[in-house]
Amino acid sequence: MKRLSLLIVAALLAPLSATAQQSVEAGPTWNQGHAEQVCPAITASQGATWTGHWWTTIANEMSVCQIR
Repeated sequence: MKRLSLLIVAALLAPLSATAQQSVEAGPTWNQGHAEQVCPAITASQGATWTGHWWTTIANEMSVCQIR
C-alpha cells in the first residue's frame, strides 16, 4: 500500500508535456455526468487539460481521468 501511495504522489507531481497523456486517479466516478464535474477540477489542479476520457479501475472505488 505504501508503494501505491508513493506512485500516486509521483504521478501527481510529474511534469506534464503538452502532448503526453496520463491517467490521474479521481476516486469513484459514477457516470459521464459525474466525470464531467470531477475530471476538469482534477486536471485544472494539475495544470493540464482533460481529454474527455475516463474509466473505472476498481468497481465502486476508483476511476481515472485521462489528461494531457
